[in-house]
Amino acid sequence: MADKKENSHEWDQRHYSAHLLNIIFALSSLIFLASMILMFWKDYDREWRTHQRSFRQVELAKTQEALAIEQERLTSASSYTTLSNRVAELEAAQAAQKSELDAMAVDRDKADKKLGVATQDLNFEKAEASAMRYRVEAAHGEHDHKAEALRAAYEKLTLSVSTKSSVVDGLQAELEALTAAMTARTAAVDEARKELGKVTLQRDLLALRLSKLDPSKMDVATRLGDTVRDLPLMDALNPRYNIRDHQIIVEGITEDLIFDRVPRVDRCTVCHLGIDRKGFEDQPNPFKTHPDLDLFLGLSSPHPLKEFGCTSCHGGRGRGTSFTSAAHMPRSPEQAAEWKEEYGWHELHHWDRPMRPAQYTQAGCFECHSGASQTTGADSLNLGLAVVERAGCYGCHEIEKYVGRSRVGPTLQHIASKVTPQWAYHWLNDPKGFRDHTWMPSFFNQTNNSDIKDRTDQEANAMVQYLMRESRAHEAAHESMPTGDAERGRVLTRSLGCQGCHMLDGETYPETLTIQSLRRQQGPGLTGIGSKTTALWVFNWLKDPRAYHPATRMPNLRLSDQEAADTAAYLVSSRKDDFAATPPPAPAAEALDAIALEFMVPGMTRAQATQALATMSLDEKQQYCGSKLIRRYGCFGCHDIPGFEDARPIGTTLNEIADKSISKLDFGLQHDLPHINYAWFEQKLANPRLFDEGMVKEPKDRLRMPNFHLEPAAINAVVTALLGFTKPDDELKKMVPRTPRRIFVEKGEALAGELNCRGCHVLRGDGGAIKDSVAYWLEHIKTNSDASEEDDSGEDDGWGEEEEEIDVAALARAYSPPNLTGEGAKVQPTWLFHFLQAPETIRPWLTLRMPSYGLSDDQLNTLTAFFSYDAEKPFPFVSQTVVDTNSAAYAAGREMFSPSAMSCARCHITGGQTPIGSSEDNWAPDLAKAHARLRGDWILTWLQNPQAIEPGTKMPMYWAPGEQSPVPHLDGDPQRQREAIRDYMFSLGNTQ
Repeated sequence: MADKKENSHEWDQRHYSAHLLNIIFALSSLIFLASMILMFWKDYDREWRTHQRSFRQVELAKTQEALAIEQERLTSASSYTTLSNRVAELEAAQAAQKSELDAMAVDRDKADKKLGVATQDLNFEKAEASAMRYRVEAAHGEHDHKAEALRAAYEKLTLSVSTKSSVVDGLQAELEALTAAMTARTAAVDEARKELGKVTLQRDLLALRLSKLDPSKMDVATRLGDTVRDLPLMDALNPRYNIRDHQIIVEGITEDLIFDRVPRVDRCTVCHLGIDRKGFEDQPNPFKTHPDLDLFLGLSSPHPLKEFGCTSCHGGRGRGTSFTSAAHMPRSPEQAAEWKEEYGWHELHHWDRPMRPAQYTQAGCFECHSGASQTTGADSLNLGLAVVERAGCYGCHEIEKYVGRSRVGPTLQHIASKVTPQWAYHWLNDPKGFRDHTWMPSFFNQTNNSDIKDRTDQEANAMVQYLMRESRAHEAAHESMPTGDAERGRVLTRSLGCQGCHMLDGETYPETLTIQSLRRQQGPGLTGIGSKTTALWVFNWLKDPRAYHPATRMPNLRLSDQEAADTAAYLVSSRKDDFAATPPPAPAAEALDAIALEFMVPGMTRAQATQALATMSLDEKQQYCGSKLIRRYGCFGCHDIPGFEDARPIGTTLNEIADKSISKLDFGLQHDLPHINYAWFEQKLANPRLFDEGMVKEPKDRLRMPNFHLEPAAINAVVTALLGFTKPDDELKKMVPRTPRRIFVEKGEALAGELNCRGCHVLRGDGGAIKDSVAYWLEHIKTNSDASEEDDSGEDDGWGEEEEEIDVAALARAYSPPNLTGEGAKVQPTWLFHFLQAPETIRPWLTLRMPSYGLSDDQLNTLTAFFSYDAEKPFPFVSQTVVDTNSAAYAAGREMFSPSAMSCARCHITGGQTPIGSSEDNWAPDLAKAHARLRGDWILTWLQNPQAIEPGTKMPMYWAPGEQSPVPHLDGDPQRQREAIRDYMFSLGNTQ
């Protein structure tokens, strides 16, 4: 046995040592246990828990601060002190009666118990009676001989119920009497406490909130439970820190999961805990209050948090509960580096719709408001859409929003009658060289074709020669013009309203593009006109723009021949003769052959193309190349060009461009550029040809998109718009309802934008871009002109008075175009239709002139309906105001209108009669036109409170609320007086 034990290792057939295996197993078990504990901890210790704990402390501090402030306010409030003393006095008096009140309470409790017992006994008796009634009815139905006996028993029970009911009623009355007696004794204290509670309501609410936040305010059991329920594995105990209470299921807005659309689920407020609460504006993210709660997220806002969530506007992964898994995206490479270091952030490469960077958040507005021309609170999106429209992006790219819009550039059908080939060549080659802020983009001298300048010069010259040869004859209405005065023209261009759409020579463009400054660029900048065309062409254009270009947006200002001549003389006085000083290059056969071959070879062999070229003259080659190049560059997208009237856009569609796969965007060799769609958009807009950098391409294969030289603010805005062009959600239920009213408003808004109405007018609270120009004209030009006229007269009244200081702001309001906000509530649709069709003078003192747009009946109806529906007024029918000129009210209205009362004609023009003794800037519209122009109900509202309709108006408020009428007519009744004045006004100028 001993030998066997000594040699036992010889019998051990295991390859590994059991002892070593035991050690390894023990260690691996410990490692497994540690990894399990670590797994549980990692699962528990999510970053959102840290945020929720931190926010609790923030909220606790805020509540303590608010409570201290509220307590301090109460302490200093005399009402609080008075009520507190009153309550203390009454409570002291009540304490002196404690023994009596206690005795009354005992008696009341006894009475309550007696009532309870008696009520229970009564209910049992009623149950017995109900059961007995059933037995009586059943016995009677079955003709049972016991029916009579049962009926007698039922009647006995009924009598008992009646008796016990009387007892209960007596006990109830006794209890009520005792309660009333106690209430009478404590009524004064209770009422005082109630009044004090109204004063201390805010403090009490803050104290209640504090008791739920501050562990020191909790009792031991509550504090223990508050701690235990947030321990690991205690999720079933309703933990304070959780996801469930902050998860939002957004009804009516879905997410596209390729094969199905599912309801959107947001968990953003798991971390962004103060996002929809006021008072956290000064906190860092993620606790900061969302900007503009009245518009976003607030309960009373159009976009409540519970109904819209966060990702419906911001994008991102709503189900994510960490900084990275929520698909946050940085606004810049610098912020990306900061996030990587601070949060370990990385991009979720396989999430199709990551969160939009902060500067592009407004893109989300377009998904629901795609029909609107302007969206409240989305200034960047509004500017982006305006830039897209002004630049004419829809000329090359299909954009659903702009289907059917007219071309943004001038017609080239009659170009030979307007400019010289030499000027046109230099303009096409370098538009910025002539006009710094032109919206004509640059096709040549770009990063991908500057190395082939000799070729691109030939291309530009060929395109110009094609346009000149195909230019159609234009017979101008005037072959001569009066001699113009440039100085008078300078005044006219600034007084007639040209600056509503044009920047004039010498004006400074703003450093940053805004939608307001963009409105003043509706038309081209009026610089260097004398080097571009002739005074006679400008004269004919001003007299009738549609004669040259039927689809032009340039309206007719109905200028006299002398006004047109003066304006033309001023415009052509601005020259840039050095711009087109050199002639274009002579046609080069070799270059033209190379260009022509690129277009011919796809349809024939190179030998056939070469043979065809051999039969063509130099002019024919140039004409052929010009035609093909115009089609390649898509010039017809912006311009009406002979031979290209029905040509299709050359660019890719921009519908749903925001959802286009990144793999379909060509980043070229730009490896340092983040591979995300908005980064590509930014670069494409900043330098459209950059993605050719380093690439080996034939000229015909190089990128063609021209360079608009957009500034950073404009690029940011356009990218915002592009990110809004997403795949439509067919199940979207939160979109603005497509009611007939909404459709009319959107169509009218779009047409008003196309006509640039906001260049002059304030419309729906926005616009009036010309106002600053009007103020400048009043201060520097009109004033000097008036002074010059006075000096020329040589008259001096001898008083030697100093000149009064001019209130430019007030003058600007008086001389600016009228505010059209609420115009539909103000004017009658029929009048508005005819006014837009043929404008008439309403404010004779205005030098600014409402132009004639030559609108079609359909366009006139669209605008008329827009104003009425926007003001929520009936259209097209209006209730007529019937005036009885023989009534006493009418006579009273005439008297109130007269100089002896309100003297309305002191400011208002009446039937062409201008006010006497009043300066032009105090004049008001002609009241003789009120009957045909104004709505009767609007006049009453206007007379009641003019400032409420048009803040800053000089129209006085005669009937101030709560004050006596200033005139005694019609028993001093303000409503009847206003109606009487309205009726008298309607009789002025009314011949019917």
